[in-house]
Amino acid sequence: MKPRKYYSCLFFGKKDDYYSINAIKFLKKKSFKVRSILSENKIGEKIDTKYLKDDKKYDYLFSFKTKIIIPKKLLGKIKLYSINFHNCLSRYPGSGGNFMSLLNNEKFSGITVHLIDEFVDNGKIFYIKKIRIKKKDNIKSLLRKINKEQFRVFKFIVSNLRNKWLSRSLAHNQYSWGKKKYRMTDINKLREIRIDLVKNDIRKIKNIIKASYPSQYPPYIKLLGFKFFLK
Repeated sequence: MKPRKYYSCLFFGKKDDYYSINAIKFLKKKSFKVRSILSENKIGEKIDTKYLKDDKKYDYLFSFKTKIIIPKKLLGKIKLYSINFHNCLSRYPGSGGNFMSLLNNEKFSGITVHLIDEFVDNGKIFYIKKIRIKKKDNIKSLLRKINKEQFRVFKFIVSNLRNKWLSRSLAHNQYSWGKKKYRMTDINKLREIRIDLVKNDIRKIKNIIKASYPSQYPPYIKLLGFKFFLK
C-alpha cells in the first residue's frame, strides 16, 4: 500500500509566537492539512466548544506551546496519535519544570515528547532531548534555549511520523514521569524568599532568584502583610 500523500492534524500553539507560527508552516511543508488553535498560553484556558461539536476526525493532534488541557472527547477524534511537547524533562511533570530545575541545581533540562491521554503529563513517553544547564543560566536564558530546542524536536518528530520510528520508539519506551506533578500554586509558594532563608541559606535565595528572575513570575518577600516583588 502506498503511503498517503496528505494527513490532517489539529495543532495547538501559542498566539503571536514565532515558533508556533513556524511549526504550522513546517507542517504544511510536510503536506499536512492543518487546523490550528492558537491560545494565550495561560493556565486555565479552555478549548472553544466548536471543536468538540463537529464530527470531523483528524489523523494527528499536536500540542506544542499551550496550557490548554485537551478534552477526552477531542482525543477521541484523533485516528493515529495525539502528541505533546513538554518543555522540561519528565522528572518534572505539570507546571514550572524549568523553575524546579534551576531551583534544584539540575545539570540538565530538556524536551519530553509523549502521547496525550485525559490526564496532564501522563501519557507514554517516546522521546527525550536533554539540554545542559550552565552555571550562568537563569530562567530567561534557559527558556530561550528550551524554546529553540522544542522547535527542533518538533521538526524531528514530524519528519519521522510516516516511517516506523514512532512505533519502534513506543515499543522500546524506557522513560517514566516524576512522581510529583507541580502546579502553579506550588511554584508560587517556592518563589517566596523567607526571612529564615535570609539568615540561614543564602545559596537557596540565589537559586530562587535564578529560577524566577527575570520572568512574569518573579521572586518576592512578605513584609508587614505586603508582598514585595523583585523587578
